[in-house]
Amino acid sequence: MPHSKPHILFMAEPKREILDALGAHYTLHVMPMQKGPERDALIEEAAPLAQVLIPISILAPSTEQVRMMTKLEHLAYLGAGYQSMDLALFREMGVTGSYVPAVNAAAVAEYTLMLTLACVRRLFPAEKFIRDGRWGPEFGPPMTPEFRGMKVGIVGFGEIGRRVAKLCDAFGACVAYHKPTAASDVSYQYYPELAPMARDVDVLIVACPGGSATKHMINADVLAALGPTGYLVNIARGSVVDNDALIPALKNGIIAGAALDVIEGEPDKVPADYLALDNVVLTPHRAGVTVPVVRAQAEGALKNLAAHFAGEPLPHPIPDLARD
Repeated sequence: MPHSKPHILFMAEPKREILDALGAHYTLHVMPMQKGPERDALIEEAAPLAQVLIPISILAPSTEQVRMMTKLEHLAYLGAGYQSMDLALFREMGVTGSYVPAVNAAAVAEYTLMLTLACVRRLFPAEKFIRDGRWGPEFGPPMTPEFRGMKVGIVGFGEIGRRVAKLCDAFGACVAYHKPTAASDVSYQYYPELAPMARDVDVLIVACPGGSATKHMINADVLAALGPTGYLVNIARGSVVDNDALIPALKNGIIAGAALDVIEGEPDKVPADYLALDNVVLTPHRAGVTVPVVRAQAEGALKNLAAHFAGEPLPHPIPDLARD
């Protein structure tokens, strides 16, 4: 590694564990979360120095900002969802890439079950019932279904989807899944098409990659197929669900409810309509953010970056950015 520390541009302030781990080896340029002219000016100042870019999906740099990074060598993604980045642009610039796979799969699966149960059992309206002073004058809020015995359809069946399936199994739910090709090592019901699965299930859990291939995969037709007793849970990427289809579906009883950890337009363009609905659970993209996950991401990033600057094979290269 050169005597002068390589420069890394963070598109948002990471957790302290990551800053401490990387700061010992690299010169860090950390951007604030708040969008606006001040942030753009800081990016413009740091861009010509950046040899490594560490983005996050909700604050990805614009094409113009990336092209300012004339010394950029490497895109280091701290998670597995690198598909949300403009990989064609980085490939055009000759940039290599790495990611940290699967370290948050258990955390995301656990959070997914929490969201699902909160949605189906209407946890937050029940809590509000008490906070509003209604318990006593009234017996209780309306009854809910049980998750046990429901049929759950999982959209995407990677590491997270598989873990979600096992947890649903443990709760007594029946599992099905949709992906481009069937998995040979599981006995869950496979659906090659999404709409038929949506028609057959009670809960539709979205756990597929983001990117152009899955943009608005959950649309008005899929929600109509899910039906008035069905629930939607999204822990994948906000872009997979069409807000313009989901909001009227929630308002008009086309589906029973939804739980969203990710929302298209997050964080600064969350539709106000969601906030007024009591049949949707909202959380701020936190499913995979835990103390063990952040530590593992820091360790994975250090290994990937050390290999890059040593000219060694990357432990986890982004395939689309691999050298030919």
